[in-house]
Amino acid sequence: IDIDNFIDYQIIEIYCANIDWPANNNKFWRSRSENGRWRWILFDTDTGFGLWDEWWAYGIPGWEVDHVAHAINEEGSLEGGWPNPPWSTYIFRSLLRNRKFKLEFINRFADYLNTRFSSENVLTEIDEYHGGIRFALSRHLERWDRSSGDYTNQLNKMKNFANQRPTNVRQHLINNFDLNAVQDITLKIEPEGSGVIKINSLIIDGPQWTGKYLGGAPVTLTASPLAGYKFNGWLGVLESGSSFAADPIILSKVTAIFEPDESGAIVINEINYNSGNMYDPGDWIELYNDNALTLDLSGWTFRDESDTNVFEIPVETQLGSGEYLIITRNPEKFISVFDSMENMIGGFGFGLNSVQDQIRIYDKEDSLVDSVAY
Repeated sequence: IDIDNFIDYQIIEIYCANIDWPANNNKFWRSRSENGRWRWILFDTDTGFGLWDEWWAYGIPGWEVDHVAHAINEEGSLEGGWPNPPWSTYIFRSLLRNRKFKLEFINRFADYLNTRFSSENVLTEIDEYHGGIRFALSRHLERWDRSSGDYTNQLNKMKNFANQRPTNVRQHLINNFDLNAVQDITLKIEPEGSGVIKINSLIIDGPQWTGKYLGGAPVTLTASPLAGYKFNGWLGVLESGSSFAADPIILSKVTAIFEPDESGAIVINEINYNSGNMYDPGDWIELYNDNALTLDLSGWTFRDESDTNVFEIPVETQLGSGEYLIITRNPEKFISVFDSMENMIGGFGFGLNSVQDQIRIYDKEDSLVDSVAY
């Protein structure tokens, strides 16, 4: 089975408290390829969101229904085990014996409760769908002899569910998996726009973000620099590596610190080694500065696969952030085709092989910066 899909499927069924499940409303498929895996399809959740409270035997509002317990029940809830007899919860219960699976389920659920299933996000979705059908609502109610009060009552049920569900589900996860209290984690990135933080499945790219996680279920934090920066450490935790796992209880406020990085910022962006007969600018390569800073390329060298073929970049050659530099074998031929090109130097005294070769860029300390083989 596709484990990621299965986790997502269980999470959304549990979140929306679909009481006519899992013994019913199951749909799954797989491709007939050699590596085809079973994947589940969400459908028919009209008994979710507390819309059938009066039918549910527990006699409590839908947002209070412990659907985690429902999904892992070994006996079933009602007479005959319906709607969750043991066979229908067997796969999920079995997978939860694996600690890695269990932590992935808990943490991804926490991720989603902070984002797609947050009260704010779900209320926005409800309002958008309500707005989309509003023009047809009066004719619909008239045709089926229903009142606007009936509709408003159901709409308010969904909104109450959206407001109350996240808090209740977090408590259900705590109760069923022997976890600790809910912990707010605030993540910061300094300086702004210098990198991102990945927490479990979420990528945080804003300057500050706060989410709720569950003590006893370690989360994984990974700091990744954006172009032109490098990771320089954490504030708020005693960790030195760019990635670590820790219990949310000790992660109240965590800041990822990045700093400008001048190394490895120049990349080989284009190569022209075998021109057509009609337009022949000669051999050339293009460099790109993928750094937040202007770089001095004085004394850098360009080589092909032979160490004896060397072109040294002239002194005072500067390449700004996000700018390009053409290095051409024959500047006159190049200009005859690309007459508006400004940032160009040349020419190098060797040709690029039309069958196969290697392009290499070295800095002034003769360290390899980038290479491309073709």
